[in-house]
Amino acid sequence: MKPVIAINFKAYPNAFGNSAQKLLDLIEIFSRRYNIETIVALPLTEIYRARNYNFIKIYAQTSHAVDFGAYTGKIPTRALLHYGVKGVVLNHSEDQKNIKDIEKILNDAYEHNLDVLICASSVDSSLALSRYHQITYLAYEPPELISTGKSVSEYRGEDMKKISKKINYINSKIKLLAGAGITKRKDIDLSLQLGANGVFVSSAIMKSKNIERTLEEFMAYW
Repeated sequence: MKPVIAINFKAYPNAFGNSAQKLLDLIEIFSRRYNIETIVALPLTEIYRARNYNFIKIYAQTSHAVDFGAYTGKIPTRALLHYGVKGVVLNHSEDQKNIKDIEKILNDAYEHNLDVLICASSVDSSLALSRYHQITYLAYEPPELISTGKSVSEYRGEDMKKISKKINYINSKIKLLAGAGITKRKDIDLSLQLGANGVFVSSAIMKSKNIERTLEEFMAYW
Protein backbone atom coordinates (compact mmCIF):
# COMPACT_ATOMS: atom_id res chain seq x y z
CA MET A 1 0.00 0.00 0.00
CA LYS A 2 1.27 3.46 -0.88
CA PRO A 3 1.20 5.84 2.09
CA VAL A 4 -0.32 9.30 2.28
CA ILE A 5 2.54 11.75 2.84
CA ALA A 6 1.40 14.97 4.52
CA ILE A 7 4.10 17.61 5.01
CA ASN A 8 3.71 20.55 7.37
CA PHE A 9 5.95 23.45 6.36
CA LYS A 10 5.24 25.15 9.73
CA ALA A 11 7.11 28.48 9.89
CA TYR A 12 10.60 27.25 9.10
CA PRO A 13 12.77 29.63 7.04
CA ASN A 14 12.34 27.54 3.89
CA ALA A 15 8.54 27.69 4.24
CA PHE A 16 8.42 31.15 2.70
CA GLY A 17 9.19 32.96 -0.54
CA ASN A 18 11.48 31.49 -3.17
CA SER A 19 12.60 28.71 -0.83
CA ALA A 20 9.02 27.53 -0.46
CA GLN A 21 8.54 27.67 -4.23
CA LYS A 22 11.62 25.52 -4.88
CA LEU A 23 10.60 22.99 -2.25
CA LEU A 24 7.06 22.75 -3.60
CA ASP A 25 8.42 22.22 -7.11
CA LEU A 26 10.56 19.36 -5.81
CA ILE A 27 7.68 17.74 -3.93
CA GLU A 28 5.52 18.01 -7.05
CA ILE A 29 8.17 16.14 -9.06
CA PHE A 30 8.35 13.28 -6.55
CA SER A 31 4.57 13.11 -6.15
CA ARG A 32 4.12 12.78 -9.90
CA ARG A 33 7.01 10.37 -10.37
CA TYR A 34 5.90 7.94 -7.67
CA ASN A 35 2.14 8.58 -7.76
CA ILE A 36 1.96 9.34 -4.05
CA GLU A 37 -1.00 11.08 -2.41
CA THR A 38 0.77 14.15 -1.07
CA ILE A 39 -0.53 16.99 1.09
CA VAL A 40 1.45 20.12 1.90
CA ALA A 41 0.31 22.46 4.69
CA LEU A 42 1.51 25.99 3.97
CA PRO A 43 1.63 29.17 6.03
CA LEU A 44 -1.24 31.50 5.15
CA THR A 45 1.16 33.87 3.37
CA GLU A 46 2.01 31.11 0.88
CA ILE A 47 -1.33 29.48 0.09
CA TYR A 48 -1.73 31.60 -3.05
CA ARG A 49 0.67 29.12 -4.66
CA ALA A 50 -1.98 26.36 -4.54
CA ARG A 51 -3.17 26.75 -8.12
CA ASN A 52 0.34 26.12 -9.47
CA TYR A 53 0.33 22.41 -8.59
CA ASN A 54 -1.53 19.41 -9.94
CA PHE A 55 0.06 16.49 -8.08
CA ILE A 56 0.09 17.84 -4.54
CA LYS A 57 -2.83 19.05 -2.44
CA ILE A 58 -2.17 22.38 -0.78
CA TYR A 59 -3.75 22.90 2.64
CA ALA A 60 -3.79 25.98 4.83
CA GLN A 61 -2.12 25.42 8.18
CA THR A 62 -5.05 27.00 10.00
CA SER A 63 -8.26 28.95 9.76
CA HIS A 64 -10.53 30.56 12.32
CA ALA A 65 -14.06 30.01 13.56
CA VAL A 66 -15.43 33.26 12.14
CA ASP A 67 -17.48 34.40 9.18
CA PHE A 68 -16.65 37.41 7.03
CA GLY A 69 -16.82 40.55 9.13
CA ALA A 70 -14.99 42.65 11.69
CA TYR A 71 -12.45 40.05 12.82
CA THR A 72 -8.99 41.58 12.66
CA GLY A 73 -6.25 39.00 12.26
CA LYS A 74 -8.67 36.15 11.57
CA ILE A 75 -9.06 34.06 8.42
CA PRO A 76 -12.58 32.68 7.84
CA THR A 77 -12.44 29.10 6.60
CA ARG A 78 -14.53 29.96 3.55
CA ALA A 79 -11.98 32.64 2.58
CA LEU A 80 -9.55 29.84 1.74
CA LEU A 81 -11.62 29.13 -1.37
CA HIS A 82 -10.21 32.26 -2.98
CA TYR A 83 -6.77 30.65 -3.06
CA GLY A 84 -7.56 27.24 -4.49
CA VAL A 85 -6.49 25.24 -1.45
CA LYS A 86 -7.92 21.75 -1.05
CA GLY A 87 -8.19 21.69 2.71
CA VAL A 88 -7.12 22.95 6.13
CA VAL A 89 -5.17 21.60 9.10
CA LEU A 90 -7.11 21.84 12.34
CA ASN A 91 -6.17 21.58 16.02
CA HIS A 92 -2.42 21.05 15.62
CA SER A 93 -0.67 20.93 19.00
CA GLU A 94 0.89 24.31 18.16
CA ASP A 95 -2.49 25.79 17.21
CA GLN A 96 -5.10 24.09 19.36
CA LYS A 97 -8.80 24.97 19.23
CA ASN A 98 -11.66 24.52 21.64
CA ILE A 99 -14.47 22.17 20.67
CA LYS A 100 -16.84 24.99 19.72
CA ASP A 101 -14.32 26.40 17.26
CA ILE A 102 -13.49 22.93 15.93
CA GLU A 103 -17.15 22.30 15.15
CA LYS A 104 -17.56 25.69 13.44
CA ILE A 105 -14.50 25.15 11.23
CA LEU A 106 -15.53 21.58 10.43
CA ASN A 107 -18.97 22.72 9.33
CA ASP A 108 -17.63 25.60 7.24
CA ALA A 109 -15.06 23.35 5.58
CA TYR A 110 -17.64 20.69 4.80
CA GLU A 111 -20.08 23.23 3.40
CA HIS A 112 -17.43 24.45 0.97
CA ASN A 113 -15.95 21.06 0.03
CA LEU A 114 -12.66 21.57 1.85
CA ASP A 115 -10.86 18.58 3.34
CA VAL A 116 -9.91 18.67 7.01
CA LEU A 117 -6.76 17.15 8.48
CA ILE A 118 -7.37 17.22 12.20
CA CYS A 119 -4.75 16.50 14.85
CA ALA A 120 -5.32 14.65 18.11
CA SER A 121 -2.94 14.30 21.03
CA SER A 122 -4.32 11.19 22.73
CA VAL A 123 -6.21 7.99 22.07
CA ASP A 124 -9.35 9.37 23.69
CA SER A 125 -9.33 12.59 21.70
CA SER A 126 -8.62 10.67 18.48
CA LEU A 127 -11.66 8.47 19.01
CA ALA A 128 -13.87 11.38 20.06
CA LEU A 129 -12.94 13.44 17.00
CA SER A 130 -13.35 10.50 14.64
CA ARG A 131 -17.10 10.74 15.17
CA TYR A 132 -17.23 13.93 13.11
CA HIS A 133 -18.13 12.97 9.55
CA GLN A 134 -16.52 16.12 8.11
CA ILE A 135 -12.98 14.89 8.84
CA THR A 136 -10.87 13.50 6.00
CA TYR A 137 -7.60 12.74 7.82
CA LEU A 138 -6.82 12.31 11.51
CA ALA A 139 -3.21 12.66 12.64
CA TYR A 140 -2.33 11.09 15.97
CA GLU A 141 0.34 13.37 17.44
CA PRO A 142 1.39 12.84 21.05
CA PRO A 143 2.93 16.27 21.74
CA GLU A 144 5.78 14.84 23.80
CA LEU A 145 7.10 13.04 20.68
CA ILE A 146 6.88 15.92 18.20
CA SER A 147 10.31 16.86 16.78
CA THR A 148 12.07 14.37 19.07
CA GLY A 149 12.99 11.73 16.49
CA LYS A 150 11.05 9.22 18.59
CA SER A 151 8.35 8.02 16.23
CA VAL A 152 4.76 7.52 17.32
CA SER A 153 4.79 4.22 15.44
CA GLU A 154 7.63 2.89 17.60
CA TYR A 155 6.89 4.52 20.95
CA ARG A 156 3.07 4.50 20.80
CA GLY A 157 2.53 1.44 18.62
CA GLU A 158 -0.22 -0.05 20.77
CA ASP A 159 -2.06 3.28 20.71
CA MET A 160 -1.81 3.37 16.92
CA LYS A 161 -3.28 -0.13 16.63
CA LYS A 162 -6.11 0.71 19.00
CA ILE A 163 -6.98 3.96 17.19
CA SER A 164 -6.84 2.28 13.78
CA LYS A 165 -9.15 -0.54 14.87
CA LYS A 166 -11.65 1.78 16.56
CA ILE A 167 -11.70 4.34 13.73
CA ASN A 168 -12.44 1.63 11.19
CA TYR A 169 -15.52 0.83 13.25
CA ILE A 170 -16.56 4.43 14.06
CA ASN A 171 -15.85 6.15 10.75
CA SER A 172 -14.11 4.06 8.12
CA LYS A 173 -13.85 7.03 5.73
CA ILE A 174 -11.21 8.72 7.87
CA LYS A 175 -7.59 8.12 6.92
CA LEU A 176 -5.33 7.76 9.96
CA LEU A 177 -1.90 9.41 9.88
CA ALA A 178 1.03 8.82 12.22
CA GLY A 179 2.04 12.32 13.17
CA ALA A 180 4.98 12.63 15.54
CA GLY A 181 8.68 11.80 15.40
CA ILE A 182 8.61 10.34 11.88
CA THR A 183 12.17 10.67 10.60
CA LYS A 184 12.95 7.66 8.39
CA ARG A 185 11.46 5.16 5.97
CA LYS A 186 11.08 2.39 8.55
CA ASP A 187 8.90 4.71 10.66
CA ILE A 188 6.51 4.93 7.73
CA ASP A 189 6.67 1.17 7.14
CA LEU A 190 5.83 0.49 10.78
CA SER A 191 3.00 3.04 10.75
CA LEU A 192 1.37 1.24 7.84
CA GLN A 193 1.80 -2.12 9.58
CA LEU A 194 0.00 -0.70 12.62
CA GLY A 195 -2.99 0.32 10.51
CA ALA A 196 -2.22 3.91 9.57
CA ASN A 197 -2.80 5.18 6.03
CA GLY A 198 0.24 7.42 6.05
CA VAL A 199 2.21 10.01 7.98
CA PHE A 200 2.15 13.70 8.89
CA VAL A 201 5.73 14.99 8.94
CA SER A 202 7.55 18.28 9.25
CA SER A 203 11.06 18.66 10.64
CA ALA A 204 12.31 15.44 9.02
CA ILE A 205 11.92 17.18 5.67
CA MET A 206 12.01 20.88 6.47
CA LYS A 207 15.24 20.60 8.50
CA SER A 208 16.87 17.88 6.41
CA LYS A 209 20.41 18.55 5.22
CA ASN A 210 19.48 16.84 1.96
CA ILE A 211 15.76 17.36 1.33
CA GLU A 212 15.81 15.69 -2.07
CA ARG A 213 17.28 12.51 -0.62
CA THR A 214 14.78 12.51 2.25
CA LEU A 215 11.85 12.92 -0.14
CA GLU A 216 13.20 10.07 -2.24
CA GLU A 217 13.46 7.88 0.85
CA PHE A 218 9.91 8.67 1.96
CA MET A 219 8.14 8.56 -1.40
CA ALA A 220 9.93 6.16 -3.74
CA TYR A 221 9.29 2.52 -4.65
CA TRP A 222 6.20 1.59 -2.70
